[in-house]
Amino acid sequence: MEGFFNYKGRLARLPFLGRSIVLFIILAFMSGVNKGLTPHLPILSPLLFIIVALSLIILSVFQTMKRLHDLGKSGWYSLLNFLPLVNLAFGMYLLLVKGTPGPNMYGEDPNDPSQWK
Repeated sequence: MEGFFNYKGRLARLPFLGRSIVLFIILAFMSGVNKGLTPHLPILSPLLFIIVALSLIILSVFQTMKRLHDLGKSGWYSLLNFLPLVNLAFGMYLLLVKGTPGPNMYGEDPNDPSQWK
């Protein structure tokens, strides 16, 4: 999980997909927990869910920024995820387009075997 909590560097397609799935599973689990807790803790449960959801959104934006860095683009494009319908095409772009080969201004190529530790 190195680099999961920051937005610097690059992230290849497969790790991006894996991290996105992990974040979705955590959100789905927390949603189920929230549904079960709401009758017992009517004020605290939604507040806890909002805090967790916002944290997961921030982590998701960080992963998107790193994926954009792999494509040689600015992390600011991650804001496209907040536009309805545009986010679907943007997500497909992130998953399907290969990153720039070799190093770019955001770091070394994550697919270069010589960079693996």
